[in-house]
Amino acid sequence: MTEICDAPNAKDLRSAIIAACAMLLTFAAVAVPVPLYAEYKIALGLTDADISLTMVSYLAGVLIVLMMLNAILLPLAQETVTQRITIRKAIKPLVRIPKNLRPVFPLAAGCYIAAWGTGVFFQSLSTPAAVTYFQSTDPLIPALMFALAMAPSALGGPMSARTTTRFAVYGGTALLCISYAILWVTLTKGMTVPFLIADGVFSVSTGILLSASMHMLISYSDPADSASVVSLINFTGYVGSTAVSIAMSAIANTLALSTVLMVGFAISMVFMIPGFATKALRK
Repeated sequence: MTEICDAPNAKDLRSAIIAACAMLLTFAAVAVPVPLYAEYKIALGLTDADISLTMVSYLAGVLIVLMMLNAILLPLAQETVTQRITIRKAIKPLVRIPKNLRPVFPLAAGCYIAAWGTGVFFQSLSTPAAVTYFQSTDPLIPALMFALAMAPSALGGPMSARTTTRFAVYGGTALLCISYAILWVTLTKGMTVPFLIADGVFSVSTGILLSASMHMLISYSDPADSASVVSLINFTGYVGSTAVSIAMSAIANTLALSTVLMVGFAISMVFMIPGFATKALRK
């Protein structure tokens, strides 16, 4: 009897470990070269725009060698879908917005693009910024810049879950704007420690926005469509953040990196205007 009760728990744990490893490998593959961008720049004669374009290449080709590893591990994970559909329907990409999601999708999409788009700066230009503004030749500084822009976002989920979606979106947006203003000031002044602190706050704000956005989408969608909804919002986030990254790359060689930071932020926030213009947060 004990074995029968424990079996599902063991399968759940194994599936969770496999999913966590897949995400860890994906993000690790992107993060590993970040502290070495300065070395690449010197050794290969790259420009800041060239380095930024590496992130564009990642976003464009995100289907993240690692997908082959995921395909190998998937048979070991527990199946969570009980209702089967045809293979043709399963592989057909969801490129339309379901009717029940239309009230909230513009806002969720804007939050995703703002969070991911502004984060592109830390993924592609953190090393040149550390060299230029902090006179740092130590790979630890850009590594910290990138890590603090990503890791604290995990705190945003629990914070968002403890309040209303409306407050989470408004609060997350306000925190994003405030932290970005502080990031710009501390970057231009060469204030390393305050910049890193603001970097962590920025990351928390993105976590709040992403969590609140996903909560809105899931609450408005049917349970059977959850996987398709997640794919749709991720696809939208990647396309939008790619556009932001291309714009930042185009001006990285002609403008100061602090200006590139604010231009990327401004473009990202433009994507949030349609969402705030809807009535999604007025209920």
